Amino acid sequence: PFEGISEKHVIIDLIYNPNSTARIKRPAENVAKTVNGFYMLEQQAEKNWEIWNFQKK
Repeated sequence: PFEGISEKHVIIDLIYNPNSTARIKRPAENVAKTVNGFYMLEQQAEKNWEIWNFQKK
C-alpha cells in the first residue's frame, strides 16, 4: 500500500537494473527516501574484496 508511505519511511528495492522501478518511483512521489539494489551490491563487493584480500579498504 503506497498510500501509507511518508517521508519517515525508507524504501529499499533489491533490483539494481533497471535503476528505477515502480517500487522506487511511487514512494518517491510521497517524498520517502528510496534506495535501489546497487548500493547493497556495491557494499557486498567491498566486503568480499576485504575478505578475499585480507585487507580493509
